[in-house]
Parts: sequence; C-alpha cells; structure tokens
Amino acid sequence: MDSIQDIRYTPPSQQPPRPTPPPPEQKKSHGLLWSLIILVILVLVGYWLLTMDKGILTDGAGNPLSVAPEGQVVEEFPSDLLIDPSPTITGSYTIYYRDRGETMPYVEYTSDETYEENIIAFRAMLLDDGWTITKEGDPALEVSNIYAIRGENDSETVNVTFSHMADGKTKVQISYTETK
Repeated sequence: MDSIQDIRYTPPSQQPPRPTPPPPEQKKSHGLLWSLIILVILVLVGYWLLTMDKGILTDGAGNPLSVAPEGQVVEEFPSDLLIDPSPTITGSYTIYYRDRGETMPYVEYTSDETYEENIIAFRAMLLDDGWTITKEGDPALEVSNIYAIRGENDSETVNVTFSHMADGKTKVQISYTETK
C-alpha cells in the first residue's frame, strides 16, 4: 500500500509557501521597456514615411517614373520623333535620372508600315534633322536599331528599335535622352 498517496486535507498553516508575485517596480520596468520599443518603432516608421516618394513610381534604381495613360505619349517625348502618321501607342513613360540631370522619355508603338519602310524613314528623318547616326543594327535580322546623337556635346541621344511582328506590322520602340 505504499503506492497510494495521502490526499487528506492539509491546513493552510502547514502548506508549502506559494510563489509571491514580483514587486510592482518590476512590472513597471517591463511596461517602460515595451513603451520605449514601441516609441522607437513609431519614430522609424514616421521617418520612413516622410522620406519616401509618395505615390511616385520608380524604376529599379529608384529614379522617378511617370507613365502616360493607355494609348497616349508622355508630354516630354519630342513629337518630331513620331514620324508614323497613325501609330498604335502601346506604352509610354519618362524616367527622370536625378543624378545625371537627364530625362528619358520612351514610347512604344505598332506601325502598319513594314519593317524596312520604318528603318528607311527613320534613317532619313534623323539625318535630315541633324542627327549623327553612330550605330546601326543589321536590318536583315528580326530586330534592328538605329542609335544617333545630336546637340552641343552630344546632349541628345535617340535609340530606335524595330521588330518584325507576326501580323506583318512593325513594333517600334524609341528612347530619347537629353542632358541639361
């Protein structure tokens, strides 16, 4: 019978002492510590919110980016570079390179003109408008481009890329930069 426990009543005076709760000063110090942690987090979040560009899209490097509404061209894009009389605009945006003092408006569109007609027309327009063509891709390839410079200290650059499309149309992508 040694294995049966005695569960008889033990008067409180004979019970082992119970653990006592921590003194009130220790509770206050934990509360103060949590208050400080929360305060630091709030200050950091507030600083982040104040220093970030609110509502501005950026490229992968953090440069501000503005996007034109669907089917439209960004305001900064030089209209003389759109030589197609009726392009179907598929995208347009401007990147603002703060560190270099440059803007780069870009437009992409579909042209009903053939691949070859687009290359010939852009080449002639660039030369007529005082651009110096410094690089040209091979027009025999599926994708080709023309890169040109103009202005004092070559302050303007343009890169026009042409791509064959399955439906016989041509995809044209134009990026322009101007250093001020």
